[in-house]
Amino acid sequence: MTDDWLRDALDDAVSDVEPNDALDSIRSRTKVTPMSSKRPWMYGAGGALLATAATITAFALFNNGGTPQSADPGPASTSSQSPDQTPTDASPGPSVVVPAYYLGEVTYHAGEGGEMQTAFRLYREFGNADGTSIETAAAGALERMFGSPNDPDYASPWNDGIDVLSVTHDGGVISVDLTGPVQQANVGAESAELAVQQLVYTVQGALSVMQEMNATDPVQILIDGEPAGDLWGHVDASRPIARADATGTQAPIWISEPADGTVQGNPVVVSGIAQVFEATVSWRLLKDGAEVDSGFTNASEGAPAFGSYTFDFVGLVPGEYVVEVFESSALDGSDTFKDTKTFTVE
Repeated sequence: MTDDWLRDALDDAVSDVEPNDALDSIRSRTKVTPMSSKRPWMYGAGGALLATAATITAFALFNNGGTPQSADPGPASTSSQSPDQTPTDASPGPSVVVPAYYLGEVTYHAGEGGEMQTAFRLYREFGNADGTSIETAAAGALERMFGSPNDPDYASPWNDGIDVLSVTHDGGVISVDLTGPVQQANVGAESAELAVQQLVYTVQGALSVMQEMNATDPVQILIDGEPAGDLWGHVDASRPIARADATGTQAPIWISEPADGTVQGNPVVVSGIAQVFEATVSWRLLKDGAEVDSGFTNASEGAPAFGSYTFDFVGLVPGEYVVEVFESSALDGSDTFKDTKTFTVE
């Protein structure tokens, strides 16, 4: 089975969205590489690839302070914190903000010839969940993950009819018991492994928000109390599944703020994380499909680390805008690893 389902889903989701630059880009892509392909960072004079993911670990994402929606994960650290953890003054309560991960496409140059490739990677959105317990927070995050993302550039291959029976953390294993049409996911070989990591990242992120110790322990997927076994004919889920390295799993560039489809005042602050060469993050602002501003900023760290970035727009006239954040290719100046968000200025 191919992964045309995801491209069709993305096309359908954004067919009525203007401007349609992202849709045109998605429709123009035909060659896809598997998620296990390693990212080519940049080519030197001799065409050799620079070193990549050896130092990127499960702890590549940390919060720099503020709420998850207003501050972006920072670079790798020696801290014992877990990914997605909220600041220490944001203790769990009746409602908590949890991450949910989705699949989206990235484009980049690969190989010495610099041919443009596409692949699926994980992107993240935040939403509210019941913070009464670890189980309710994790279940809430998973329910968001099984459903539709806010950003039409993202999609979830999991069936939205799946229910969460329980989430427990014991003996170094996080167990997620699901019921319903788990095996009915329309998933192909390319995205199956990434879809499992989508669940792993989401559950671990919820546990981190709840300040659970060892929140990145491996995840055992159960269906009605029994190990999931063979998922979709592509993934062996009979045993606990470890969190994959961020490099090659999550998208190299995210826009965390503003969230897609939100209404903004002035100034408009754009922030996110990026894993880019020499920490150089490029951006472009569009209105009615036309470029109104462009530039670049620097992330807190360059690749292979994930660094945080932020910039703002001051004095924008009312209307709908699209902000694009990307890495400008050293080979031909084209946009690579681009993420976009649509927002409205009052």
